[in-house]
Amino acid sequence: VDPSAESPWTSTVPTLFDPRLLLLLDRSTGLAVRASWASLHQVDLGGALRSGLHQARLSTVRAGESLDPLPADVAQRIARDWDLFTAAVAVGVSEQALAVAETYAGERRQFGSSIASFTGLRAILAEMQLHVSGARALLEQATVGDTPPAEVLAVAGRAAVDVCLNAIQVLGGYGYIDEFPVAGLLRDALSIRARGGGRRALVAEVASERLGRTQTGA
Repeated sequence: VDPSAESPWTSTVPTLFDPRLLLLLDRSTGLAVRASWASLHQVDLGGALRSGLHQARLSTVRAGESLDPLPADVAQRIARDWDLFTAAVAVGVSEQALAVAETYAGERRQFGSSIASFTGLRAILAEMQLHVSGARALLEQATVGDTPPAEVLAVAGRAAVDVCLNAIQVLGGYGYIDEFPVAGLLRDALSIRARGGGRRALVAEVASERLGRTQTGA
């Protein structure tokens, strides 16, 4: 949802699977609506180029008046399912970045030894492993209902970005070129976290669940 847009229900969505129905969720209010794909209006970006997720065939659309509001309990379930799904993707990105970094460090040799034997690099790889294992453990807890999905996504989204940044450090200059997947993984990690509502919104939601809603007024 873009409150500053001509229509508040403006969103960028993937069209790879030829969607027929769109569910739009406003994370700030918890409201959700349903709209048919045929009723949406394409938004002209004025020649602007997109970065990342090219294969998803992203398209920006604006919803008109043909919206079907969804019940509050359905909107809440959509939000929780989306958080869980997005967190799983973020964990997958983290695991892939770690695997690439570990493989490179094991194969790359300097001064007659693999760089994985260097103390500083081993510390970076160990920190990456801790981020990945912590996010994966929270994800497993969330799948059985022990942890709120928003909390998992807040941790997994941050972990994915941090792990990808560390992977770029491990690969050095190679981390910035397209021949290696790390730079693309970082773009994906940033996009995934943004599509989850952004870290600040997620942390605010976790605070509300853990500490209660903020009371305003005298």
